[in-house]
Amino acid sequence: MKMIKPPKATRNVASFYDEQVLTLIGHLNTLDESQYKYRVLTMLALFTGVRRVELVGFEWRDIDFDKRTIEICRTSQYLPGKGVFTKEPKTELSNRTITIPVSIVELLKAHQLHQEKKSPQLANLWKASDRLIHHMRR
Repeated sequence: MKMIKPPKATRNVASFYDEQVLTLIGHLNTLDESQYKYRVLTMLALFTGVRRVELVGFEWRDIDFDKRTIEICRTSQYLPGKGVFTKEPKTELSNRTITIPVSIVELLKAHQLHQEKKSPQLANLWKASDRLIHHMRR
């Protein structure tokens, strides 16, 4: 066995964005103010690769704007009969910190300002939360 050379692994070059994703990003830029949260959710999903339950679990305290990182430390789910609930990620490895590009940092800062501006206007419909994406009471 010492005389046998193992085969060399071939490396595949990953392509991250195709035409459909670029088209989607173009359409996101046309969303009006009332649909802003969908732009934030979609761009975060595209640029971080996080799971949907992790994405809706993000809170402002999870973001470090200076270091350009987001900490993933909770998930949020909805189940019929149970409603919306928050829990820790499935595994210890799911707790992680990821780096985000400057464009996403700027988008998040704009979203934070948008939330601060909108919350007083919605009065009692606004469900107080530290979440990036708020839900309105029904």
